[in-house]
Amino acid sequence: MPEPYGSATNQSPLFSRQQVGGMFAVVDLPSHPGNIWYVDSTHAKCSDASGYGYNPNAPFATIDYAVAACTASNSDIIYVMPYHSEDIDGAAALALDVIGINVVGLGEGDARPVLDFSDTASTVAVDAADITIRNLRFTQSVDVIVVMIDVNADDFTMIDCEFVEPAAAQAVSLIDVNGGGANACDNFTMIGCRAIQRAAGADQVVDIAVVQDGVKIINCVFDADCENGVVYSPAILTDVLVRDCIIKNRQAGDHAIEFSAAAIGFIIDNRLFGSTLGTILDPGSCYCAGNLESAAIDTPGIVTPVAITDSAANILGADSADNTFASTNVVRNEDGSIIERLQDVIEDLVGTAGVASFPAAAKAANAVSMAEVLRHIDDAQEQCIVKADGAVLGAADALFDITGGPILVTSFFGLVTTEIGAGASTCQIIEAVTAPAGNVNFSTAVDIDQDPVGTSYHMTAATPGVFTPTTAGAFDQWPTNTWFVPIGTINATTSVARAGVIAWYMTYKPLSPTSVVAASA
Repeated sequence: MPEPYGSATNQSPLFSRQQVGGMFAVVDLPSHPGNIWYVDSTHAKCSDASGYGYNPNAPFATIDYAVAACTASNSDIIYVMPYHSEDIDGAAALALDVIGINVVGLGEGDARPVLDFSDTASTVAVDAADITIRNLRFTQSVDVIVVMIDVNADDFTMIDCEFVEPAAAQAVSLIDVNGGGANACDNFTMIGCRAIQRAAGADQVVDIAVVQDGVKIINCVFDADCENGVVYSPAILTDVLVRDCIIKNRQAGDHAIEFSAAAIGFIIDNRLFGSTLGTILDPGSCYCAGNLESAAIDTPGIVTPVAITDSAANILGADSADNTFASTNVVRNEDGSIIERLQDVIEDLVGTAGVASFPAAAKAANAVSMAEVLRHIDDAQEQCIVKADGAVLGAADALFDITGGPILVTSFFGLVTTEIGAGASTCQIIEAVTAPAGNVNFSTAVDIDQDPVGTSYHMTAATPGVFTPTTAGAFDQWPTNTWFVPIGTINATTSVARAGVIAWYMTYKPLSPTSVVAASA
């Protein structure tokens, strides 16, 4: 016999109810277990008074008044109607101080409700736990707002909210997750939020100044000019998660994400932007995977952080009978990226018993094809390094440091970017070799007196090459001479100190798995 209609086995999540003074509503019970309130400053019949707020046709005028009407720990929900506007004109002008409430903005794009911060002390204060706000827009009508969202309680969640930057009005901190003490704001969560503040003025977008657990920032877009990291914490963070975010810091030399060494958790699949590769992400002690960083437009992202572990299982290496990856099989570029020595792998393969046991004709053909493969791999490993030098010096001016093993320099150029000062002076390229200690001349001396911007120097003939200047632009052919360069420092020396700037360019191939070339400090 079927159960009667309305029995426990046939319940629907939808139910109908009428709030006192309100209207009948059919709602989803899991999403609306508590009271429902409406706020709309644009409605002709809105009022912050008793008897209002139950009905969208007689709404409250402000979110702040609606919060006061809510019941604590009742999961009340406040619907803020499209085009609602509210002035946040002082500290805690909007106080979210009732446990468990939800504030939901309705509308899309510019139709979403707006909270405008009109005083430097203006804040939305989150003073009770388990609060969620969704789909609100935050704007600024004054400059140097100290804190926009002041989080002072656990389990606060922001979803699909947007901070919009007007002209000449910035905030120092958009979101302050502090609470006045350790673990006062645990489980802070941001999902799908967007913050744009391109002009200078911010210290950070998200400031986690003291110890907090369970912070989550997911699928957010932040583009700001911040003196600290855009997402910043100098404190101990536990179980932090930053995932699937796009974060850019426009201030030179500063981080997109900057955590203390005591921060632990996960930073995963983010796209980060700043001015200097290798400094855009400071993960503290977090595990990282799938993050890319870029320091310029029209350039691909590189994996960050760039530090590597010297061995990792199950990757074939050159000298690895046990199929492990050894640090001796990589070359580290100046930016920290890694080139695996596939050439060594193939050379090992050529020497194995399996290849050597081929019939003579097959073995000979194999040797030819392997040599061709090696040649292409070797060509692909040619690298370029650049140093934009400072004022020309009279003593040795260090350009490039070679460590770990020798290299083969395939070309060497100088380009004047600031005119050389007047007066007789010559420039010469010399390496200070580490062992045995001594100097090797790579070029003859060339007159650089008043060489204008755009003058370029290149090598011709064998070492020591003729250091040849030209003001004609591009060369008619690529120089063919190469240098074997041991461990040491390549210097530019001038006979008399002169003002001016020369950018130096060098292409090279590492001759050892441990060879490293870096622009001199």
